[in-house]
Amino acid sequence: MTSLPRAHVQAFHRLVYPQRSARFIERFEWHYRIGYDPRIEPVMAVCGDGRIVGQAAMIPVRMRVGDTVHPANWYVDFIVAPDMQRKGVGQALTKAWMAMCDIQITHCNDQSIGVFKKVGWSEQFECFRFAYPVNLANVLRYKGLDPRLARCAAAVQPLYRLLRRASTLRARASVEVQPLRTVYGELTSIVKDSAAFSLVHDHDWLRWRLIDSPVADEYFHAACDDAHVIARIVDCDGLRRANILYLSDYASESAVEAVLTGLVAWAFDHAVDLVWAVCNHPMLVGLFDRVFPSKLPMRFAYHAAGDVRRHLEQQVLSVHGMDSDADIVYGI
Repeated sequence: MTSLPRAHVQAFHRLVYPQRSARFIERFEWHYRIGYDPRIEPVMAVCGDGRIVGQAAMIPVRMRVGDTVHPANWYVDFIVAPDMQRKGVGQALTKAWMAMCDIQITHCNDQSIGVFKKVGWSEQFECFRFAYPVNLANVLRYKGLDPRLARCAAAVQPLYRLLRRASTLRARASVEVQPLRTVYGELTSIVKDSAAFSLVHDHDWLRWRLIDSPVADEYFHAACDDAHVIARIVDCDGLRRANILYLSDYASESAVEAVLTGLVAWAFDHAVDLVWAVCNHPMLVGLFDRVFPSKLPMRFAYHAAGDVRRHLEQQVLSVHGMDSDADIVYGI
């Protein structure tokens, strides 16, 4: 990708990703973390006349297995121009990006998992998307449902708010939600990699993902005892979302529950319409399941060999919202 004129790449993105904002198009290098690892960069399919007709893009990450850190890529975007589909472009792109390193991981959909399994991919089944509707009417409007349902939801919103707040009152602690920039200097102690099998969130990764982000002003932090939560507050097509990027998986469960329910209570008082999260850490999944009313499975797929594959087959790789681009697609 780096050998192509930047304007050509941006023109291709505008064509194939019409739903993405101008800010995303302008900062695509950040999204794909271009420059961090020259071995892992987006692959573009280009015709003889110079026209870009396909892309396989990934984010370079690192995975810790015991005392060894392995390069890996988090696969995020795969697309082929409509007039070039079923002509072998997708297969060529797949072979090229999978050859970049030995470990690939991703959230995928029902369509792509069929393709991945043909080239040796496997799945874990412990990852979920959690949602906590705060403003029922706005959530229903965002989903494009019958306007009459939204009007009914608006009518019952005061009762819904009262019941939901009461349901978390016993577990809730008062938390102060502040811009993340107030704790930038403490990020390496807030986001800990305590597990011997995990994705690496070192200083370089934290700086890329949270400090240099084009939407860094939308990131917020709250804490309770030894538990921390990092969330992105973003307005997306009329819906004000609190997307949870990170929740301490090393802290005591009682402290994590307190900071999570505290964030939900804060959302009710600060015009947030929806609180949303993605994770697969067993303790966090159980906690979200108790607190959040909506839970949907998310596909988590991987391709690896040797010791890394064995660990992926036997253990759950802890994944947070900020590890993928699941949050980035909203409003960037």
